[in-house]
Amino acid sequence: MELPMEIPRELAEIAVPVEVAGPGESYPAWSREDALAVVECLRGTKVAIEGGEVFRTDRLGLRTAIEIWDCERIAAETATDYAERSRDMAQGRIEATPAAESGDLLYALTFSDQQEAA
Repeated sequence: MELPMEIPRELAEIAVPVEVAGPGESYPAWSREDALAVVECLRGTKVAIEGGEVFRTDRLGLRTAIEIWDCERIAAETATDYAERSRDMAQGRIEATPAAESGDLLYALTFSDQQEAA
């Protein structure tokens, strides 16, 4: 589970690895409040949030995907514009669930590689 270096250590350390793609592959996930903080800390960078999955946890810790989204780069879109649009989309998806209803949700985010974006 690699995270962009722009994400502060405090947020990186509380990321919950969620296995989504297959054995050994995991994406970082956060609570609603922490996921919004991750989006905010990436503002002003070229790191895009390529997509996300919302997971519901139960008392046993099991996680079930309840929503998935992707944000693809548009032809001729600059890295900066794509990163900004992707963060706006992620923020909108996260905020779509009222805070009062998000206690058992985790938001897994996938990030672009800064080298890809440049």
